[in-house]
Amino acid sequence: MHELPANSMKSSDSFGKTDNFSVGDLVCWSKLGGKLSGLVRNLKLIHEGGRKVAYAEVILLGSSKTEQICCLSLEKLTKPAEKTI
Repeated sequence: MHELPANSMKSSDSFGKTDNFSVGDLVCWSKLGGKLSGLVRNLKLIHEGGRKVAYAEVILLGSSKTEQICCLSLEKLTKPAEKTI
């Protein structure tokens, strides 16, 4: 695997996009054991299987572990809009 900077190419040239995420975003994804969540620490494109794949390095909530997750598997969590009275 060859790591490339996330901004080194057009987003349409990759499998997945890093444009939809920023460092510090709260994200979630599903795994066989259930749903996990964490904070995006880094975004990168990795040359894998003949194409560039978008990955996020995510710090798991509730621990200090990090995981590398394909951006296609991630869902950005947003807080609900504040109601004004």
